[in-house]
Amino acid sequence: MDVQNTFMIVGKTFKTPFSRGILAHHLARVGLPLHEGHLLASEISVKLLSQGIQEISTEEFREVVKKAIREKFGQKHADRYDLLERWQSARKSLIIMISGAPGVGKRRVSQDVGFRLDIYRNFETDLIRHISQKVISQDLAPELYHSSHNAYKALRPIYSALFDRVIVGFEEQAKYLKAGVDAMFNRAKLERASIIIRGEHLVPQVLGKEVRDRSDILFVTLYLEDPETHLQRILSERQIGKSATKVFTRIRKIHDYLVEGAEVMGLPLLEVTSISKTTEKLFDMCIEQINQLMRQNKD
Repeated sequence: MDVQNTFMIVGKTFKTPFSRGILAHHLARVGLPLHEGHLLASEISVKLLSQGIQEISTEEFREVVKKAIREKFGQKHADRYDLLERWQSARKSLIIMISGAPGVGKRRVSQDVGFRLDIYRNFETDLIRHISQKVISQDLAPELYHSSHNAYKALRPIYSALFDRVIVGFEEQAKYLKAGVDAMFNRAKLERASIIIRGEHLVPQVLGKEVRDRSDILFVTLYLEDPETHLQRILSERQIGKSATKVFTRIRKIHDYLVEGAEVMGLPLLEVTSISKTTEKLFDMCIEQINQLMRQNKD
């Protein structure tokens, strides 16, 4: 008997051919190795085609996949698959905010988590700073025209010598960018889109308790306990030259300030011992946050 090459998955407003590659990617999101995902996708395809199925609803297809995952890899992976599929269908926005000093690994972690969750809107706060320079003159906001660890150079003499100038300058810069950050996650909420915002300008003290209290926001601060490890990452990624030691001293002040702010506000901290381990921990946190969002949906 001839078996068709594929079958159609039918939703409420669409009909699409089954793709082994797409299913394998969805299986990789929940932690299955990519080759295992491809094997399981092929097994599911062969099974359904051998039964003569030409069309299957999205709900029925998910049940088939869930059962196959549960039988081969256990209940945890099956539950995660089900949760992520329901979350994407519900279009409940999740805003992931990743703070941390320059050089701790925000970019890599945000990219990896974004891939796992199919979130491709991934923005850096430094982009907001560069955009702000186009609409706010240097006379009005000189702090915007320096990197975060050099913003203190634009401070006017009204600031007290009792305060650390590096931190005061950095905080002033972060305050200017708060409106841009607020606009980004308000727009995401309006469009029911999930986004990732990363950058050292995500300062808990500046953003306020909203980042802690909103169920659609997951705010996490990345850090590196060992200063030497931090310096080596900066040297390898940013190619800082002769002034590395002076620059790093200022970066480390910002690092400690962000960690202290997260601790004071009771926000989660993740040490970047390795990119893969940190990504996995953050992904677990995202799963829990999505669980909360979906429970609200039921209520």
